[in-house]
Order: sequence, then structure tokens, then C-alpha cells
Amino acid sequence: MAGSSSKRPLRSPDADDSGSDERAEVVKRVKRERMENAGRRSSPPPPEDDESEDEDMSEDDTDSDMDPEGYLEAFRRSKELQKQERKKGQGHEAPTAGTLKSLHLVNFMSHGNTIVTFASKLNFLVGANGSGKSAILTGIAVVFGAKASVTGRGQGVKDLIMRGKDKASIKVVIDNRGKGAYKPNVYGDSITIERTIHSSGASGYTFKSSSGNIIERKREALVNMLDHFVMDIDSPLTILTQDNAKTFLAASNERSLYAFFLNGTQLAPLTAVYDKIKEDVKSIGQDVIRANDVIPDLEAKEKSLRRQMEAAKKVSELKKEEYNLQRQIAWAYVAGKEQECENVRNDVAQSKAKIEKIDETVSEKQGLRSDAERKMERIREEVEETIQQREPLKLQLKQAKEAAHAARKDSEANKNSMADCQEELDSAEREVQELARQIAAASGDQGQNAQEAELRKKKEGAEKALRNMSDQLPKVERDVATGKEVLETRQREAASLNNRRDALSLDLDRGKRQLESLQQSSTNRLARYGNRLDIVLEAIKKVKWRHSPPIGPIGQYVHLHENDFKYRDVLQGVMGSFLCSFAVRHDDDKVTLMRILSDAAKRGYEPLGRRGQVPPILKHAGDVFNYSQGDLSNRTTTIDNEHVLRILIDRFHIERLVLAPTRAEGLDEIKRLLSQGLSEVQLLSADCTQQVGRQGNLFQSSPVSLWGGSSLFIKDVASEITSLSQQVATIKDAHVDAVAKCREQAAGISAAENALAEKNRSLERIEKGLRDLRRVRDSLNEQLADLAPVEGNALLFTKQAREEAVTNLKQELEVLRDKQKQSDVAHAEAIKVADEAEERWHASEPQLQQSKHTLQLLHLKCAEHKTAEDHYKRSRAQTERQLNELQQKLDKVEEEVVDWTQRAEDKWARVEVTQSPEELQARRAVLANRIRDAEKNDNINVDEITVKYNEARANAEEQKAKIRNFEGLVTHLRNVIATRHKTWEVLRSLTSVRAAAAFTHNMGKRGYNGKITFEHEAERLVIAVQTGTQAERSHAAAPLAYKPITSLSGGEKSYTTVSLLLALWETSPTAIRCLDEWDVFMDMMNRQLAAKLLIEGAREATSKQFLLITPQTLSGVPSNMGPDSKIIQLKDPERGQTTLV
Repeated sequence: MAGSSSKRPLRSPDADDSGSDERAEVVKRVKRERMENAGRRSSPPPPEDDESEDEDMSEDDTDSDMDPEGYLEAFRRSKELQKQERKKGQGHEAPTAGTLKSLHLVNFMSHGNTIVTFASKLNFLVGANGSGKSAILTGIAVVFGAKASVTGRGQGVKDLIMRGKDKASIKVVIDNRGKGAYKPNVYGDSITIERTIHSSGASGYTFKSSSGNIIERKREALVNMLDHFVMDIDSPLTILTQDNAKTFLAASNERSLYAFFLNGTQLAPLTAVYDKIKEDVKSIGQDVIRANDVIPDLEAKEKSLRRQMEAAKKVSELKKEEYNLQRQIAWAYVAGKEQECENVRNDVAQSKAKIEKIDETVSEKQGLRSDAERKMERIREEVEETIQQREPLKLQLKQAKEAAHAARKDSEANKNSMADCQEELDSAEREVQELARQIAAASGDQGQNAQEAELRKKKEGAEKALRNMSDQLPKVERDVATGKEVLETRQREAASLNNRRDALSLDLDRGKRQLESLQQSSTNRLARYGNRLDIVLEAIKKVKWRHSPPIGPIGQYVHLHENDFKYRDVLQGVMGSFLCSFAVRHDDDKVTLMRILSDAAKRGYEPLGRRGQVPPILKHAGDVFNYSQGDLSNRTTTIDNEHVLRILIDRFHIERLVLAPTRAEGLDEIKRLLSQGLSEVQLLSADCTQQVGRQGNLFQSSPVSLWGGSSLFIKDVASEITSLSQQVATIKDAHVDAVAKCREQAAGISAAENALAEKNRSLERIEKGLRDLRRVRDSLNEQLADLAPVEGNALLFTKQAREEAVTNLKQELEVLRDKQKQSDVAHAEAIKVADEAEERWHASEPQLQQSKHTLQLLHLKCAEHKTAEDHYKRSRAQTERQLNELQQKLDKVEEEVVDWTQRAEDKWARVEVTQSPEELQARRAVLANRIRDAEKNDNINVDEITVKYNEARANAEEQKAKIRNFEGLVTHLRNVIATRHKTWEVLRSLTSVRAAAAFTHNMGKRGYNGKITFEHEAERLVIAVQTGTQAERSHAAAPLAYKPITSLSGGEKSYTTVSLLLALWETSPTAIRCLDEWDVFMDMMNRQLAAKLLIEGAREATSKQFLLITPQTLSGVPSNMGPDSKIIQLKDPERGQTTLV
């Protein structure tokens, strides 16, 4: 620290004491002047300051001639006077602004969480080595802006963070009371400065008032505060560190001590400033010499240009005439452009008239088409109603036909069974007859026919296989039927799931668009009426309207009551597009607005709910609703604009519109109103249904399409966004689930189709097997029939078996005949029911076909009207394009008229012209040739030479003025620097004398003689000490010799260090003074004396605070040092340490 210089200018002239001694007053006055000069070193003082400084110099020169002994005596008298004044004041001083009240260290070096409070005057910081004493001093230095490298505790402030921690903080509280307080109205009685250090190397400041409010966060505030309190934290006289304190005298030579004196008293920085100013003055003087060298050349150039300018007067008359021609030409162009503007304006008026006529025709066609569409809608509803009424008939007819068909199939199956049974009976009877014949003709041969036995065995096997396969057939047929039902069920479910998936996809897309629009409307309410609506509104502001600006979007004036938000969906469905539209008063304004909307659509404008289309533009008459005729019946909305209210009445008849919560309640309300005599009632229900009732129990009902855009009526945007976001999320989840189910159902259909195919193949295999087995059985029967049995008993047994079969077949045939009769009766009844259902079905067909035919005719009429309407619209669009082109041309020509007129008026007053611009240009060309010839003969251009002459004259005058100013400035600066340097020398002399006197005074308290010799020219500070006591010096045969520093013992050096520091502190204005290891080399006696000296020095120093650090105990040091003093005892550092009292 001893070698560092201050970077902050001093601003306070306070001295160390306030004694009445004349010599002390001289020192204070000179020090005040030194500080003021340091604060003004960046700019030279005004000339009148020199006189006052010269007067001060004469006084200072006189004062500096005082001999050291006389100054020492004056110094001692001033100390005695101060002591007496303190006794009168009972030892109490007023609060001192700039002193420390407390220090709080967190994770700083060895301190985890330490709070130290300070006394206002004297503080002894005591503790064993490693207890963190020097860390407290380092914390004070760092919080006031010192670098870690300067404290000797690391290369950067991050090195001061406690090991294992990410950051550290140092907080100091400064007293801000009394005289010299810093911004007391802002900070109050105290100022808290907190510096936070991060392990990354970054650090930041926080400045708080006494109430805890944060005032500043910038380091600049610290610089200003230290300047105000005259605190140089880098000065060794402010903080003398442990290392510097130990080697202060031992390692310092006479030159370094002199440098320490200059830096500590802040005289060295002033020298550097004066040297810099001298260099700047020298540089300015050289610039002045160089500037003087170019003055003759500038004057010669000015004379030459003056002669050329006088020669240019020959063409001035010609140029005046050219000027008049230019004026006429300009206004001739303006007159031509005005005529062109009038012609285009007439074309625009003709196009507008044509468009009005087309609009009337289109309106007529639209009316005819609207009537046809209303009739179509009515008939379509009738058709739908008829179709709905025919649905039960259709179902009955289908069921009756299915029943008849089933009965027919049952009858046919029964007939087939009877035929089969009869055929089998006939066959059995023939077999019985044949067996009888064979028995009669049988011979007596009873041998076994081996071939017959083999055939019978095969037959038995075939019949067994046939029975097994016949048993399997019903089950397989049931499996096939079940498979078909499963497949059809899955296909129906898949169709339903696909429809739900597609509907959810549409809902999800609509919800996302609504959510995006709603989010935009959170910052811009008008965003709900269209994307990029700002383009339209900005264009509307710029246009000049024929009657008045458009009203819109209309929805911004319509507000739904909070309790009626259940009607939001139905009102948006009916009036959504209208609420996003605009209304104008004049047809010209309608055309203009249509052009604006079309242009805006190309740049991204899109009304919500009408993709790819511009909203309809409404024309209104400007009249308002007459409340004298009655109030409105619809009170669900509030309308802020009277014109919008009138438009809603004219277009939607809202004065007669009735609202109901549900469709059923709406129907009851319609009946109630019709019963009161009304001929027609229109009603909207909250479940999005539109109903119309007329006298004669004529009711119509139709659904209202949901609004595809964002919500136009919103209670709270944030809650709407939350609710809609949840709905979109729910729809999205449902859509994802529907897609998954569709995939799952498709896989199920594929599996069902495969299973059904496998079952069909099994059925085909069984049916084919049955056919094959039957053929095998029949073949075996034929072979057995060809073999006649020879054994009578076998034929007899066979005949008996066949006879039993004949009996059974006859019984079965009777059963089948009874069943056939029942089937015939059921079939006849089913046919009768089907015929009756078909008759009822066909009875309603003529009315349905007639309605469809009427509907087709109306559709053709609508198409005819639409074709005509489209034709006129295309004609209107073409005319409108022509009108837009003409309007653009008119706008351009009008702008050109205004521009040309403005440009002409800026230069010339308007004149009447009788010639065309071309004729005037020809005259001007002839005149310009004459001017060029005249300028060519003189080889000059009038405008150029005039400009050059004025520039040359101004340049010469400017250079002369600058030279005069700089010459005066150089002279003034030289005088000021000389005066300031003399003042600095006097200040240095007085400061050194004061320091020498204080040193001698301090050494005398120990009984030593000490003196300081300042060799200013050689820049050396020589210290000599006579260590004998007064008695020894009195009885000595010869005067005792003065010892140099190197000859002193350790304790003597430490005491001398303390005396020297106290002497230098006498010349330092800083409010706090910190000294580390002040008694390191002292024995007990010198330590007690040095402590007493420090205590007395602290008592004698007015408005100063001392912080003295020692690793030793304070035994032998006076314990009663007063209420403004304190001994701070440190413990060994521990984690979690909190407060030191």
C-alpha cells in the first residue's frame, strides 16, 4: 500500500484539529487550497483567480520561514488548547460522518458469519494469530474498493472467499450524522455498503439508507461517497497492513520514506497532474505556431476569390430573368397537373355511378334469390319432415318383407323336407316289394357272400362318417353366421369411430385457431375480430373519407351481460360475421373501404370465421333508434354506439328477437307470445337452435351453426384462455384416443374378416364332404342291390327293417304336412302385412315427389338468380377495378398536384401563366446558353465562386479567432501552472514542518528527541532519534548523538513507527486510520508507552476514528479509555460464528 497513489480527488478541506493557534490556521488554509486545486486540476481557473493565489502565496512564503523550534512550540500550544477545549466539552464530540459503526463478514476468509461493532474514536482489535484480525482489516479495504492484490491476501477478490463457499459478502455501516454528512436527506443517519463477491470473480455493490431502502447499485456511488468523506482507501495512512507495518522502517530507505510522505499526504498525485498540464500547454503552443504559418495563404486566397466574384456580376441580370422563367415554368406544370386531376375526377364519378346502378341490380337479384332460398328452406324442412314421418313406414315395410321372406323360406324348406321324405318312403316301399320278390324266389343256398359283406362294411363306415359330419354342419353354420354378425358390428363401430375421429379433428383445428386468437386478444382486444386487423385500422386513419370514417369492427361496441353468457354461442353463430364487419355512410366510402380491405387481405388480414373473404361492408343512414316509440325487448346486450344499435335493429330486428335457455322453453315462449296476438315470433335458444312460430300452429326449427372464429364475447381473457386450453387439451386427448381406437377397430375388422374366411372354408369343406359321402353311400347301395342274398333269414330281416322304416317315414310325412299347413298360414299373413305396409309407403310417395319437384324448380330459380347476380358482380368487380385504378391514379395525381404546388410555393409565389411548359422551357434554354457563354468568357461560375469566397473569408476569420483564443489560453495556463506549483511547494513545506513538529512532539512523550529532516530537492526523508532520557542528556559530558533508524532496537523502531504515523496522520484528512501489528517488536515498556501515545493521539485528533490491531494482550494498556473507545477481543474462528461484541 505504501507505494500506491490515490486516484480520487479530495473535496473536503477538514484538518486534524480545530485549535486556535495561528500556525494551525495557516496549515488548514494551505491544505484547503491544495484540495480545491486538486478538484479543479482538469480545467484551468479563470484569470481573476491568479491575483488571489498570488496574495495567498505571499502569506504562505512568510509562514514558511518560521523556524522548526518555533513551529514546534506553536504545535504544542495548539495541542494544549485542544486538550483544554475537550475538557470544557466533557470529552464528548459531535457525531462524525464517515466513521465506521459496524462490519459484517459472511464466508470471507476465515470468517463464516462475523459482526464487529466499532467505537466512534478508538478501537483495539485483539486476538491470537489466525483469529482473523487482519481479515477484518482486509474486509474494510475490500468493501471500500481496494483490490485483493493490494491487501496482500490474494491475486483477486475471489481468493478471499472461504474455502468451499460460492460467494462472500462484506457489509459496513458508516455513520452519516453531524457536519459533513453525505446526502442526509437520502441516506439518513447511516449508510450501509454491501459488497458481494462470487467465485467467478464477479462482484457487486448495494448501497442502503438507514431505513434499509436500496439507494444505489453502481460502483460510481462508492467513488462519489469516498470523495465526499475524503477517504483514500489505497493510502497507507488510511490502512497500513500487517506486512507494511512490520517492515515500515526496517525496509524503507530515505527516498522510499519521502515517497511514502508524498503519497500519504496526497501531494504526489498533484505533481503528476501539473506535469500533464505542462505537456498539454506545450502541445497547444506548438499548434498555435503552426496555425500562424497558414494565415498569409488564407488571406491571399480570400483576395483572389473576391476579384473573381466581382467579375461575376456581369451575369446577374441574366440570372434574374432566368429566375422569373423558372417560376413561370413551375406554375405552368402545376396548372397542367390540375387539369389532369379534374379529368380523372370526372372519370371516377362516372365509374361510381355505374357501380351504384349495378349494386341496385345486384340487390334486386339477391332479394329474389333470398325469397327463393327461404321457400327452398321451408320446402326442404317439409321434405325432411315427410322423410322423417316415412321412416317408421319404411322400417315396418322392411320388417314385413323380411317376415314374409322368412315365412316363404320356411315353407319352401318344409316342402323340400316333405319331398325328400316322400321320395325316401317311395324308395323304401319299392325295396320292401323287391325284398318280398327275392324272398319268394330265393333258393336254398345259405352260403355267405364275401363281396356283399365287404360292401356292407364300407357302407356302415360311410354312414358313420356321414352322421359325424352332419352333426358338425349346424355348428359350423352357426359359427359363420356369428362371424358375419361380428364383422358387420365391427364395421358399424368403425364407421362411427371414423366419424367421431373426423369430428374431433375439426373441433381440434377450430379450438387451436380460437385459442391463438384469444391469446392475441389478451394484449389487443380487437384481435378477436380478425388477424392483422391493425393493417386495416392504420389504413383507415390515413384516408380522407367522403362523409366520415367507418364504424368498426362493430363487435367492439356490443357487450354481452355477465349473467347472459349462456347465449354467447347462438348469438355468435347468428351475428359473428357481422360483428367483424364495418359500416359506412356514403357509397364512395364503401368503395374506399372495400379497396382497403382487399389490399389488407393481401398483406395478411383475415376476418375470423370468413377464411379467404373480406367481411361485408354495411351502409347505414345515420339515424338512431327512437326510444319514444318504446324500449327494446332484448336486454341481454349493451351497445355503446347508437349507430351500431340502429344497424342491429335494421338487420337482425333485435328489438323483436326473443331468447330462451332451451329449445323446449323456447317453444313454450313462442306459443305464449302467439296467444297474445302476435302474427310471428322469432326465437333463439341457448342450445343453438333458431325457431320461428306463426299463427295456425306453424312452427319451424333449424340448428344454428357454431361460430368458427374466436369468442367475441369474453368475461375474463385469462380464464377464457385457461378454459379453452383445457378444452383443446381434452379434445386433443379424445382425438388421440379416437385415432388409436380407429386403428384398433381396423385391426379387429381384419381379424374378423380372416376368421370369417376361415369359417367359410370350414363350411365349404364340410358341405363338400357331405356331398362326397352321400355319393359313396348311394354307390354302395346300388352295388348291394345288384347282389341278391341267398339266405332267406337275411332277406326276411332286411324286409322287416325296411317295413319299419316305411312306417316311420309315413309318420314323419304326416308331421311335415301339418307343419306345412302352419307355414302356409304364416306366409299368407306375412304377405298381407307386407302388402299393407307397402301400400302405406307408396301412399306418401306422391306428396314427397311433388315437394322434391318443387324444391328442384326453386333450386333452378336460385341458380338462375345466382348466375345473374354473379354476372353483375363480375361486372361490378371489373368496374370496381377500373374505379380503383382511377382512384389510385386520382390519388397519385392529387398528391402530385399537392407536391408540385408545395414545391412551387416553397420557392416562388404563384403567377398566372399563358404559355405551356414546353414554350417556357425553350425560352429558358436560350437564356441559359447566354449565361454559359458569359461565364465561359470570364471562366467563372457565379454560384461556385460566391460559395468559395464566403468559405475562404469565414475560414480565415475563424483561424485568426482560434489563434487569438489559444494564445490567450496558453498564456493563462502557464501563469496558472506556475502559481499552482509555487502553492504546492509552500503546501509541501508547511506539511513537512507540521509532520516534523508532530514527530518531535510524539517522541518527546517517551523521553526521546526525534527529528525529521525533509530534503525536498533530493527527495529524501531523514529520521534521527536521540534515545537517552532527559536526565542522561543533562549529565552527559557531550551531547548524545542522534541515531539513524538502522541503529534503533526493535522496540525503539516500533515506537518510532507509531510516532511517525501519528505525525503523518496529523497531515491527513481521512476520517479512519487503521494500523496492523503496531506493537510487534516492542518490549513491555515501549508497548505501554506506544499504546499511551496512540490513545492520546486518538484523543487529540478531532473527528477521527482509529482501528489498532495487535496479536498480544492489552495488559499494561489503560483499560478505562472512555465511552467512545472499545477493545474488541476475537476468538479462534469457528463455523457458524455469529457476532463479536
